[in-house]
Amino acid sequence: MRQLGHWTKNLALAAGVTLTTLVGTLAMDIAPAMALTEEEIARKLNNVPVFTLFNAQLKKFAVASLSLDGKTVSLVPSYVDRDDAQRLLQEQRQSNETLAKEVEVRTIPMSLVYLESRSANRKEDDPTFQVVPDEQEVKAAVAIRQQAGEEVTSWRGIPLFYAPNLGITLADEAGNDKQILPMYFSRADLESYLSEAKKETRDLQQTEIPIRVTTLDRVLQTLGESDDPSMDQVEFIPPKASLEYVIRNQRQTQN
Repeated sequence: MRQLGHWTKNLALAAGVTLTTLVGTLAMDIAPAMALTEEEIARKLNNVPVFTLFNAQLKKFAVASLSLDGKTVSLVPSYVDRDDAQRLLQEQRQSNETLAKEVEVRTIPMSLVYLESRSANRKEDDPTFQVVPDEQEVKAAVAIRQQAGEEVTSWRGIPLFYAPNLGITLADEAGNDKQILPMYFSRADLESYLSEAKKETRDLQQTEIPIRVTTLDRVLQTLGESDDPSMDQVEFIPPKASLEYVIRNQRQTQN
């Protein structure tokens, strides 16, 4: 199992980054991208927190067993929404109070999940990380596809929301500008950003900017296989609530 290190320091830096002016027109409909290495893709995921159950006494992630096609599969359920992880913990405490007392919700970077799933050292019986999407975001994803005229009744994968032809200039902590193509885990966060951008940018006030949705798996596959250098600009924007929780918890720990 890979070490988590001090990844939350990067989260704190991410929170300090300021999104500034909208720029130009950049293709955003999941065009082919520069093929990135696994390490480069992992760095893009390092600021995205997910929540899982961890047995502090045994120093192991909590593992669930699932019967699939007559075979038992071991999973480490991880959640985009911390509340979902908390609900799972409460269910476990009700069914096994003694064991559940040793278990807590832990925050890990999505990069860890990604690298573990790609590891060449994985054994066949090693538990697999399974990231569970936020149900509200799944409903939002289905609604977007239905509004576009698609017959969608179910959803598979982690939804990512984006605005076609949207480019953003990002000012980092050093004051350097960088163009990014933002992919949001939360539709509401993207809508909030677009609303603020329209207030600050007169040319956008009368412009309708549609919101589209894809899946994390599809974007990761594109990043790892394509050759368009512009896709290096893709940045994953974690849910604001999750990011704020991690930073708040980090500060409490430091104090």
